[in-house]
Amino acid sequence: MSCIAKGRGRPPTQSDAARRREILEAAEHLFIENGYERTTTDAVAAACHMSKHTLYRLYPSKTALFEAIVDQHRGTMLAFDDVSDAMPIDEALAVIFRIDISVEQEGERRAILQLAAKEGELSPELAEAIRRRGIDQSRVELGAWLARRSESGEIAIPGDPTDYSSMLMAMVFATSNPQFPKPPPFEPERHRAHIKRCISVFLDGTRRRQTNERNS
Repeated sequence: MSCIAKGRGRPPTQSDAARRREILEAAEHLFIENGYERTTTDAVAAACHMSKHTLYRLYPSKTALFEAIVDQHRGTMLAFDDVSDAMPIDEALAVIFRIDISVEQEGERRAILQLAAKEGELSPELAEAIRRRGIDQSRVELGAWLARRSESGEIAIPGDPTDYSSMLMAMVFATSNPQFPKPPPFEPERHRAHIKRCISVFLDGTRRRQTNERNS
């Protein structure tokens, strides 16, 4: 909690980008620690030792803060930065789905999802932010990636690529869903095996479809 731990005052030359990072770090901590409803923008501003005017200039509402946190965490769900078109598709998908995610990172992303699930009835904007800025955007990005690999002939995904990205994401994230009756504790080895199994099932289906279509 860098901005909470600091003393009063801030360097006048601090960039807006640095301030945004510190605000999001403080807001995420407070949301998870105290709950979204109980956390006020006054508390976030106080934690970062800044005026509400500065906070609202960068994030005009508490909802905007949560949306920015979801945007920031989208990379913990699907990560495309370390993937190249030269990678075998199974290896690339394993990287995209964060097969080597750390226990700490998994805990952080589960905490955000659990917050939205727990307080969604009182604050429907949380579930909406998760859906629109997290899940839906991730489906579009993964669908576009799958479409490119389909164009190269590695897989066949006729129709809307997001239908396929939705199926794959549903398989991978099923047991980590906070609404799952009893989400199992995170175990890295089990996590890796689960992702590999889901990717294998998905690729087996799309590759088999490609072969059947070619022979028909």
